[in-house]
Amino acid sequence: MISLLNGTIANISENSLIIDVNGVGYEVFCTGSCLTSYSVGDNAKIFTHTRVTQDDISLFGFSSIQEKNMFLRLISISGIGAKVAVNVLSSMSVADLSKFVTFGDTTNISRIKGIGKKTAERIVLELKDKISDEFKTVLPERLTQQNIDTDDEAVIALISLGYSKSDAIRSIAKHFVEGATTEELIMKVLKG
Repeated sequence: MISLLNGTIANISENSLIIDVNGVGYEVFCTGSCLTSYSVGDNAKIFTHTRVTQDDISLFGFSSIQEKNMFLRLISISGIGAKVAVNVLSSMSVADLSKFVTFGDTTNISRIKGIGKKTAERIVLELKDKISDEFKTVLPERLTQQNIDTDDEAVIALISLGYSKSDAIRSIAKHFVEGATTEELIMKVLKG
């Protein structure tokens, strides 16, 4: 199994790149963040997953080990293949996907091209308990469940406006912007 490639970028296409490792060119199907990280001629270190099927051997590339691990979690879900998993990780960061799964936000997940409501629900259901501390550490500190509680000013304000505690927490997580004041965050939630 090929788990890491370290070489020079020889070519970049719409969904893959070719990395020259000591004279051997490997075609690697990559996530969007991996593709946009490099230019032809750059030295690259790419985490990979080798997928072997009856009639094909493919390499999938990732810009970080967290991205690769999330890919492996996604392809473990029934009905999610390698190309769909790459599409998911090209459409949103590991941090965003982790946040949406943690808070059960199927709406944002189903906005990804090729992911319907039922598939988004399956992703949340299958990954919610599997998202380890490794993925939760990429969430902004304020968004972890234990840090958003009834003492949070924004949660208290939303509860006073008729939101349930869980809806208030989910709404704050969905609209969170680093550095936003409580008032700005509440306005974002109310505007939807």
